[in-house]
Amino acid sequence: MTKPYLIKPPSRRARTGRSASQTPTPAFIERDGSRLEVSKPTLLVNRQRQQPVDFSPFLGWFADIKQVYLVDLGDYSIEGMEETCIVVRKKMSELERSLKGDRVGLMSQIHSMSEFPNRLLVIDGGLSQAQRSIGNSIARPFETRQALVAILAGQRVPFVCADTTALGTEMVASYLHSAYLYDWLDKNNFDRRLAENDL
Repeated sequence: MTKPYLIKPPSRRARTGRSASQTPTPAFIERDGSRLEVSKPTLLVNRQRQQPVDFSPFLGWFADIKQVYLVDLGDYSIEGMEETCIVVRKKMSELERSLKGDRVGLMSQIHSMSEFPNRLLVIDGGLSQAQRSIGNSIARPFETRQALVAILAGQRVPFVCADTTALGTEMVASYLHSAYLYDWLDKNNFDRRLAENDL
């Protein structure tokens, strides 16, 4: 018997380039022995991102992917959840530069993120890759790691570090899809708490 998943892995058809304009199959959630059919969300990508990211492997999780101008400082959100869901993505080197030369701007962004119920900071680069080598200035990796811990403990903004760009993209897609499904459960009077079949 196949175990149901809250986030069903994208189908082989999606991996091979299904057009986003085609009618997507719905997502399913299982609660109390019932299989609930949920329409798929639309992923929003901020047009201001300097480096476009390929989400085509994850078309199976979304009805559509749109490039828009997000008013807030986020890089990604879900259509209809723009005021409650935000994902910010940074390269490890970008985070390090901010810690060195623009801490005020970084903390302002983190503070704004903390006001969203659904929030995630995605770092492209593992914690072991934090070298703090910028220009002629070299600082300690320990400083970068402690800054991330402070962001988590002080502003309660969770973060994930991805060793590769592809893994970072998967974390963004997976988190946004999950946030949408749990939000759907909440709005439709179902228990949004983590269930055994969600794992």
